[in-house]
This record gives sequence, C-alpha cells and structure tokens, in this order.
Amino acid sequence: VLILTGSKTISYKTLEKIRDYYAQGGVVISTTSLPAKSSEKGQDQKVIDLIQEIFALNPLLQDTTQIQSSSNKNGGHAVFIPNPNQQNLSQALDKYLLADVRFSPNPDLSTDFGKLNYIHKLKEDKNIYYFTNSSDETVETEVILKGKLKLENWDPHTGITTELKSLTHFEEDGVSFTKGKLRLGGVSSTFWVE
Repeated sequence: VLILTGSKTISYKTLEKIRDYYAQGGVVISTTSLPAKSSEKGQDQKVIDLIQEIFALNPLLQDTTQIQSSSNKNGGHAVFIPNPNQQNLSQALDKYLLADVRFSPNPDLSTDFGKLNYIHKLKEDKNIYYFTNSSDETVETEVILKGKLKLENWDPHTGITTELKSLTHFEEDGVSFTKGKLRLGGVSSTFWVE
C-alpha cells in the first residue's frame, strides 16, 4: 500500500510511477487533498489527468466529505479519504491490504524471548515461506497464505521433506488463499516450499 499525504503539488513523473503501480494491482490511499499542480513547470494538466486516471476524480472538483474509491481489472485500488482518522484509515487498510501471510488466531507469545516470525520469498516463480518460533513454548496456529498453493514442509532440523496434505483452498473477494495448520515446537523453524 502506498499512502499519499494531502498535497496540492506533486511531480508528474512521480505520479506516473504511482499510476503504473496502481495499474499493476497496487493499492494507493490518498488523504486530505489530491494534487492538481505539477512541481515541473507547465505540467499541471498531466497531474490532473493522472489523478483522474488513478482516482477517477477531478482534483479541482473533489468532494471533501465522502471517502471515494476506484479499482481496475488487475486488482488495483485507489482510495481518497478527505478527512482521515484512525478508524477510516484502518478500515481502508483492512479492506484493501491483502497480506501475503496471516495467522488465525494470531499467536499470543508475550514472553520476553519469543515470538513467531516468518519470511516470504519468491525464487524462480516458487513461493518459499520460513516460519520460526524463538520462544520456549509450542506455537499452534492456522496460516493463511495468498494464492492457491501446493506446498511441501521442509524440516531444516532433520532434512525431511513431506507434503502438506492438510491444506485447504478458498476465495475471498475474488482472491485465492491457501490455509494450513502450523505447529512449531519451542525454538524451532520450518520451511513451506511450493
């Protein structure tokens, strides 16, 4: 998610990059006001056109009372929040930010030494997830991954590779997800590899 704070002026070259990000499926949230002027001389109309392309709003005529959004066929979302606050920003982030990894329920590891962490990498078009538990307690949680995935469990402690057969798949707002149970003993780790 890219968040633009309210401004009246922006570089049209920067805005072109933001438009490209949105066109490729990115989420752009703008608050307070939308820019209508370019920091480059004589390029104001380019800024206006790009704002209209991204937000489907004319920045010279913007409604400053209603949250407005637009989307594209690649899953990009643009949201304008004229009066931002904790509640409406949180709602926008919850609605449009589809995290690549979620836990349900979120583990409560409140010890000073431990918590559940993960790293998600993409190598040669294959997803690799590395989960670690640095606490002394066993962690059990459900992991929700973005995408319809077939995964194997690679145990770095034993070198044993096993298929994760308990995975299930579901869709949410047209996006595919994979769900599976994760159980990590104290001070241990595992890989889930596509």
